[in-house]
Amino acid sequence: MWTGRQLAGALLAAAAVVASGARADDAFKWNPAERPAPRAGDKFCEELTKSDDRSLKFTRDGQPVERKEVGKESIRLLHAIAAASSTAVSEDRITVQKWSLATDRAVDSSLEDAIVTVKGEGAYRTFNAESERTISRVANRWIDSHLVKGGKRDPTLDELDWDFILPKEPAADGGTWTIDTAAFAREVMGPKATFDAKKSRGEGKLTGVRVEKGVHFGHVEVSVSLALDALGESPVTWAKGGVREFRYVLDLSLEPRRRDVVAAVITIELSGRGP
Repeated sequence: MWTGRQLAGALLAAAAVVASGARADDAFKWNPAERPAPRAGDKFCEELTKSDDRSLKFTRDGQPVERKEVGKESIRLLHAIAAASSTAVSEDRITVQKWSLATDRAVDSSLEDAIVTVKGEGAYRTFNAESERTISRVANRWIDSHLVKGGKRDPTLDELDWDFILPKEPAADGGTWTIDTAAFAREVMGPKATFDAKKSRGEGKLTGVRVEKGVHFGHVEVSVSLALDALGESPVTWAKGGVREFRYVLDLSLEPRRRDVVAAVITIELSGRGP
Protein backbone atom coordinates (compact mmCIF):
# COMPACT_ATOMS: atom_id res chain seq x y z
CA MET A 1 0.00 0.00 0.00
CA TRP A 2 1.27 3.48 -0.85
CA THR A 3 0.02 6.54 0.95
CA GLY A 4 1.23 10.05 0.63
CA ARG A 5 0.33 13.58 1.69
CA GLN A 6 1.75 16.79 0.31
CA LEU A 7 0.98 20.30 1.55
CA ALA A 8 2.04 23.57 -0.01
CA GLY A 9 1.30 27.12 1.13
CA ALA A 10 1.99 30.07 -1.14
CA LEU A 11 1.77 33.85 -0.98
CA LEU A 12 2.11 35.99 -4.12
CA ALA A 13 2.62 39.79 -3.93
CA ALA A 14 3.57 41.88 -0.96
CA ALA A 15 0.21 42.14 0.81
CA ALA A 16 -2.11 39.60 2.38
CA VAL A 17 -5.83 39.29 1.73
CA VAL A 18 -7.93 41.08 4.33
CA ALA A 19 -10.78 38.96 5.68
CA SER A 20 -13.34 41.72 6.23
CA GLY A 21 -15.05 43.76 3.54
CA ALA A 22 -18.27 44.85 1.94
CA ARG A 23 -20.36 42.45 -0.10
CA ALA A 24 -19.79 42.76 -3.82
CA ASP A 25 -22.27 43.96 -6.40
CA ASP A 26 -24.25 40.92 -7.58
CA ALA A 27 -23.62 41.97 -11.17
CA PHE A 28 -19.84 41.60 -10.89
CA LYS A 29 -18.19 38.79 -12.86
CA TRP A 30 -14.59 37.65 -12.48
CA ASN A 31 -12.62 37.43 -15.72
CA PRO A 32 -9.64 35.07 -15.06
CA ALA A 33 -8.06 36.07 -18.38
CA GLU A 34 -7.30 39.50 -16.94
CA ARG A 35 -3.63 39.91 -16.09
CA PRO A 36 -1.66 42.81 -14.64
CA ALA A 37 0.45 44.52 -17.29
CA PRO A 38 4.16 44.11 -16.42
CA ARG A 39 6.03 47.37 -15.86
CA ALA A 40 9.69 48.14 -15.32
CA GLY A 41 10.24 49.08 -11.69
CA ASP A 42 7.53 46.79 -10.29
CA LYS A 43 8.46 44.53 -7.36
CA PHE A 44 6.65 41.50 -5.96
CA CYS A 45 7.35 38.67 -3.56
CA GLU A 46 6.70 34.93 -3.89
CA GLU A 47 6.81 32.59 -0.92
CA LEU A 48 6.32 28.83 -0.89
CA THR A 49 6.47 26.18 1.83
CA LYS A 50 5.92 22.57 0.77
CA SER A 51 6.11 19.34 2.75
CA ASP A 52 5.98 15.86 1.23
CA ASP A 53 5.55 12.90 3.61
CA ARG A 54 5.29 9.41 2.09
CA SER A 55 4.88 5.92 3.49
CA LEU A 56 5.45 2.90 1.25
CA LYS A 57 4.50 -0.57 2.51
CA PHE A 58 5.35 -3.70 0.53
CA THR A 59 6.45 -7.31 0.87
CA ARG A 60 10.02 -8.46 0.14
CA ASP A 61 10.99 -12.14 0.37
CA GLY A 62 7.77 -12.79 2.24
CA GLN A 63 8.52 -10.13 4.88
CA PRO A 64 6.61 -6.83 5.29
CA VAL A 65 8.72 -3.73 4.66
CA GLU A 66 7.80 -0.11 5.35
CA ARG A 67 9.73 2.83 3.97
CA LYS A 68 9.06 6.44 4.91
CA GLU A 69 10.28 9.47 2.99
CA VAL A 70 10.10 13.09 4.10
CA GLY A 71 10.82 16.12 1.95
CA LYS A 72 10.41 19.86 2.45
CA GLU A 73 10.87 23.00 0.35
CA SER A 74 11.08 26.52 1.76
CA ILE A 75 11.39 29.35 -0.76
CA ARG A 76 11.02 33.15 -0.77
CA LEU A 77 11.88 35.21 -3.85
CA LEU A 78 11.84 38.99 -4.30
CA HIS A 79 11.33 39.96 -7.95
CA ALA A 80 12.34 43.34 -9.38
CA ILE A 81 11.27 43.86 -13.00
CA ALA A 82 14.05 45.66 -14.85
CA ALA A 83 12.50 45.61 -18.33
CA ALA A 84 9.17 44.61 -19.84
CA SER A 85 7.31 44.69 -23.14
CA SER A 86 3.56 45.24 -23.43
CA THR A 87 2.94 41.51 -22.88
CA ALA A 88 5.81 40.00 -20.90
CA VAL A 89 8.73 40.56 -18.56
CA SER A 90 11.98 40.69 -20.54
CA GLU A 91 14.38 41.15 -17.61
CA ASP A 92 13.67 40.05 -14.04
CA ARG A 93 16.20 40.44 -11.22
CA ILE A 94 15.37 37.94 -8.45
CA THR A 95 16.82 38.09 -4.95
CA VAL A 96 16.65 34.63 -3.35
CA GLN A 97 15.87 35.50 0.26
CA LYS A 98 15.16 31.90 1.28
CA TRP A 99 15.76 28.61 -0.53
CA SER A 100 16.17 25.08 0.79
CA LEU A 101 15.28 21.64 -0.50
CA ALA A 102 15.42 19.05 2.28
CA THR A 103 15.10 15.27 2.21
CA ASP A 104 15.77 12.54 4.75
CA ARG A 105 19.37 12.43 3.59
CA ALA A 106 20.44 16.02 2.97
CA VAL A 107 19.55 19.73 2.86
CA ASP A 108 20.49 21.85 -0.15
CA SER A 109 20.45 25.61 0.54
CA SER A 110 23.09 26.58 -2.00
CA LEU A 111 20.83 29.05 -3.84
CA GLU A 112 20.01 31.12 -0.77
CA ASP A 113 21.19 34.77 -0.96
CA ALA A 114 21.90 34.44 -4.68
CA ILE A 115 20.84 36.98 -7.31
CA VAL A 116 19.22 35.36 -10.35
CA THR A 117 18.75 37.48 -13.46
CA VAL A 118 16.34 36.11 -16.07
CA LYS A 119 16.47 37.80 -19.49
CA GLY A 120 14.61 37.43 -22.75
CA GLU A 121 11.10 36.34 -23.67
CA GLY A 122 9.59 33.01 -24.62
CA ALA A 123 11.98 30.38 -25.92
CA TYR A 124 14.86 32.91 -25.83
CA ARG A 125 14.83 33.28 -22.04
CA THR A 126 18.17 32.69 -20.27
CA PHE A 127 19.43 33.14 -16.71
CA ASN A 128 22.54 34.07 -14.79
CA ALA A 129 22.99 33.30 -11.08
CA GLU A 130 25.46 35.26 -8.90
CA SER A 131 26.43 34.04 -5.44
CA GLU A 132 29.34 33.96 -3.00
CA ARG A 133 28.79 30.22 -2.55
CA THR A 134 28.85 27.38 -5.07
CA ILE A 135 25.39 26.78 -6.52
CA SER A 136 24.61 23.08 -6.79
CA ARG A 137 23.51 21.27 -9.95
CA VAL A 138 20.15 20.64 -8.26
CA ALA A 139 19.72 24.38 -7.67
CA ASN A 140 20.64 25.21 -11.27
CA ARG A 141 18.13 22.64 -12.54
CA TRP A 142 15.52 24.17 -10.20
CA ILE A 143 16.10 27.64 -11.70
CA ASP A 144 15.80 26.23 -15.20
CA SER A 145 12.59 24.31 -14.50
CA HIS A 146 10.85 26.75 -12.14
CA LEU A 147 11.92 30.21 -13.37
CA VAL A 148 13.11 29.88 -16.97
CA LYS A 149 10.66 27.03 -17.70
CA GLY A 150 11.52 26.59 -21.36
CA GLY A 151 9.98 29.95 -22.18
CA LYS A 152 6.45 28.80 -21.34
CA ARG A 153 5.56 31.71 -19.01
CA ASP A 154 6.97 34.76 -17.34
CA PRO A 155 9.47 33.80 -14.61
CA THR A 156 7.39 32.81 -11.55
CA LEU A 157 7.20 29.60 -9.57
CA ASP A 158 5.39 26.72 -11.28
CA GLU A 159 3.40 26.10 -8.09
CA LEU A 160 2.04 29.66 -8.20
CA ASP A 161 0.69 29.51 -11.76
CA TRP A 162 -3.04 28.88 -11.58
CA ASP A 163 -4.28 29.03 -15.21
CA PHE A 164 -4.85 25.28 -15.47
CA ILE A 165 -7.43 25.30 -12.62
CA LEU A 166 -9.21 28.59 -13.37
CA PRO A 167 -12.46 28.95 -15.37
CA LYS A 168 -12.23 29.68 -19.09
CA GLU A 169 -15.23 32.02 -18.98
CA PRO A 170 -16.15 34.89 -16.61
CA ALA A 171 -17.60 33.61 -13.31
CA ALA A 172 -20.03 35.19 -10.84
CA ASP A 173 -20.19 34.61 -7.09
CA GLY A 174 -21.30 31.00 -6.59
CA GLY A 175 -20.27 30.01 -10.12
CA THR A 176 -18.79 26.57 -10.83
CA TRP A 177 -16.71 25.12 -13.66
CA THR A 178 -15.39 21.74 -14.79
CA ILE A 179 -11.65 21.05 -14.77
CA ASP A 180 -10.12 19.42 -17.86
CA THR A 181 -8.50 16.43 -16.12
CA ALA A 182 -6.26 15.60 -19.10
CA ALA A 183 -4.81 19.12 -19.18
CA PHE A 184 -4.53 19.10 -15.38
CA ALA A 185 -2.64 15.79 -15.39
CA ARG A 186 -0.16 17.06 -18.00
CA GLU A 187 0.45 20.20 -15.93
CA VAL A 188 1.00 18.62 -12.50
CA MET A 189 2.37 15.18 -13.45
CA GLY A 190 4.09 15.78 -16.78
CA PRO A 191 3.36 14.79 -20.39
CA LYS A 192 3.79 11.05 -19.68
CA ALA A 193 1.10 10.93 -16.99
CA THR A 194 -1.27 7.99 -17.45
CA PHE A 195 -4.67 7.87 -15.74
CA ASP A 196 -8.24 6.69 -16.31
CA ALA A 197 -10.14 9.71 -17.68
CA LYS A 198 -13.54 8.05 -17.18
CA LYS A 199 -12.90 7.61 -13.45
CA SER A 200 -11.35 11.04 -12.97
CA ARG A 201 -13.14 14.30 -12.23
CA GLY A 202 -12.50 17.92 -11.33
CA GLU A 203 -14.53 20.98 -10.37
CA GLY A 204 -13.94 24.54 -9.21
CA LYS A 205 -16.15 27.06 -7.43
CA LEU A 206 -15.98 30.80 -6.68
CA THR A 207 -17.56 32.06 -3.44
CA GLY A 208 -17.30 34.91 -0.95
CA VAL A 209 -16.91 37.71 -3.49
CA ARG A 210 -16.39 40.96 -1.58
CA VAL A 211 -14.96 44.46 -2.03
CA GLU A 212 -11.81 45.61 -0.23
CA LYS A 213 -10.82 49.28 -0.75
CA GLY A 214 -12.66 49.30 -4.08
CA VAL A 215 -11.16 46.01 -5.34
CA HIS A 216 -13.08 42.71 -5.68
CA PHE A 217 -11.68 39.66 -3.84
CA GLY A 218 -12.97 36.09 -3.77
CA HIS A 219 -12.46 32.57 -2.46
CA VAL A 220 -11.78 29.73 -4.92
CA GLU A 221 -11.84 26.01 -4.14
CA VAL A 222 -10.82 23.39 -6.71
CA SER A 223 -10.96 19.62 -6.22
CA VAL A 224 -9.50 17.12 -8.70
CA SER A 225 -9.42 13.31 -8.46
CA LEU A 226 -7.14 11.41 -10.84
CA ALA A 227 -7.45 7.61 -11.07
CA LEU A 228 -3.82 6.65 -11.75
CA ASP A 229 -2.64 3.88 -14.05
CA ALA A 230 1.01 4.40 -13.06
CA LEU A 231 3.33 5.79 -10.41
CA GLY A 232 5.84 7.87 -12.29
CA GLU A 233 6.80 5.84 -15.35
CA SER A 234 5.97 2.48 -13.72
CA PRO A 235 2.59 0.86 -14.44
CA VAL A 236 0.73 -0.42 -11.40
CA THR A 237 -2.24 -2.70 -10.82
CA TRP A 238 -4.41 -1.46 -7.96
CA ALA A 239 -6.36 -3.88 -5.81
CA LYS A 240 -7.95 -0.88 -4.11
CA GLY A 241 -7.80 2.88 -4.55
CA GLY A 242 -5.01 4.34 -6.64
CA VAL A 243 -6.68 7.77 -6.73
CA ARG A 244 -4.67 10.96 -6.31
CA GLU A 245 -6.67 13.78 -4.74
CA PHE A 246 -5.76 17.45 -5.30
CA ARG A 247 -7.35 20.36 -3.44
CA TYR A 248 -6.57 24.02 -4.10
CA VAL A 249 -7.87 26.76 -1.78
CA LEU A 250 -7.17 30.29 -3.02
CA ASP A 251 -8.05 33.72 -1.65
CA LEU A 252 -7.25 36.19 -4.37
CA SER A 253 -7.84 39.53 -6.00
CA LEU A 254 -10.37 39.22 -8.82
CA GLU A 255 -9.02 42.44 -10.37
CA PRO A 256 -5.24 41.84 -10.56
CA ARG A 257 -4.63 44.87 -12.77
CA ARG A 258 -5.68 47.02 -9.80
CA ARG A 259 -4.19 44.89 -7.00
CA ASP A 260 -2.48 41.53 -7.49
CA VAL A 261 -2.70 39.32 -4.38
CA VAL A 262 -2.99 35.52 -4.08
CA ALA A 263 -2.79 33.39 -0.92
CA ALA A 264 -3.15 29.64 -1.45
CA VAL A 265 -2.97 26.25 0.21
CA ILE A 266 -2.57 23.09 -1.90
CA THR A 267 -3.20 19.63 -0.51
CA ILE A 268 -2.27 16.45 -2.42
CA GLU A 269 -3.09 12.95 -1.20
CA LEU A 270 -2.60 9.50 -2.74
CA SER A 271 -3.60 6.14 -1.34
CA GLY A 272 -3.82 2.74 -2.95
CA ARG A 273 -3.28 -0.96 -2.37
CA GLY A 274 -1.49 -3.26 -4.81
CA PRO A 275 -2.36 -6.90 -5.53
